[in-house]
Amino acid sequence: MVSEITRNLTEENKKESNRLKAIWQSKQKELELTQVEAAERLRTTQGFVGQCLNGHVALSTNMILRWAALLEFDPEQIRKGVFQGVDVSTPTQIPVIFSTDGTLRTPITLEEGLVAIHVENNTLFPRVVKGENVIAKKSPTKEGEEVIIRTHDNTLTLGFLKSKQKTQVKINTPTKELTIKDIDIDFMYPVKGILK
Repeated sequence: MVSEITRNLTEENKKESNRLKAIWQSKQKELELTQVEAAERLRTTQGFVGQCLNGHVALSTNMILRWAALLEFDPEQIRKGVFQGVDVSTPTQIPVIFSTDGTLRTPITLEEGLVAIHVENNTLFPRVVKGENVIAKKSPTKEGEEVIIRTHDNTLTLGFLKSKQKTQVKINTPTKELTIKDIDIDFMYPVKGILK
């Protein structure tokens, strides 16, 4: 699976991983962090930490923000415009459109045009943990973007859009590649971040 993900990375994805690795190498000793400790604090696995640092996976906006908080650097050092499209200076209410436990949630205050998917279990772990909200934008998706998909049976899938065809989409998740029939999809939106 790693070879499939690596093969689909853009040059910019590779540059982002290289920038992250350079920051990691410069901060690791100062912060006294091992990859195991980093994985625990990032709420992921040591293997995924290694994949991020070695350019085997594309870094999502949320993962860049988590790394920035962990290593105490400006996320713009990894991706210019990382906050583009998310204006937190003029908050508005965004609807929580789905909850994994079926409970209606109160709206979250953020930018207009965004929606939240509340996760009340560990089906999207390690990317999203119980109690967090996936923030997505109701807009068309592009190949290479991190997306969230809900199918008619209320299954959520989070991963990177590999390809979108007339009758199906292919998604790279951290563990496998999935093919989902278009007719089975309730919604598919680009992910903008994760909120507690």
